[in-house]
Amino acid sequence: MYCASLSTSTAPLIHCLNLLSPRSTFASMAAAASSSDDHTIGDWFSVPDLKLRDHFFKVPLDYSLRSNSFCPKITVFAREVVSAGKEDQSLPYLLYLQGGPGFESPRPTDSNGWIGKACEDYRVVFVEQACQLH
Repeated sequence: MYCASLSTSTAPLIHCLNLLSPRSTFASMAAAASSSDDHTIGDWFSVPDLKLRDHFFKVPLDYSLRSNSFCPKITVFAREVVSAGKEDQSLPYLLYLQGGPGFESPRPTDSNGWIGKACEDYRVVFVEQACQLH
């Protein structure tokens, strides 16, 4: 995948977000979801001490052709994770990208480790980079 082949500096993280939407962030895309067929948000579900929900974004396969009505689209899957009880709080987003191609994003089953700590102050977003089914 394109994101996985980029360097390890912080700039690729920003670029990967821009792949989802060149002029908006994950947060603004989530806010506009009710009026967009290009973003579907699932219901919140729970694992011990965490709340999770799935997001599906339909994005152009090639952004240089995005104004072309014949440009094919792909679906990008992301999972948002927060500490239980913080679903409605305004928290900054923390985008987690798995290190290499061919591996799925973590699937939190509880709040142990770094995920629980990160979810205290952030909305952690896991983008499925391996093109695996969630």
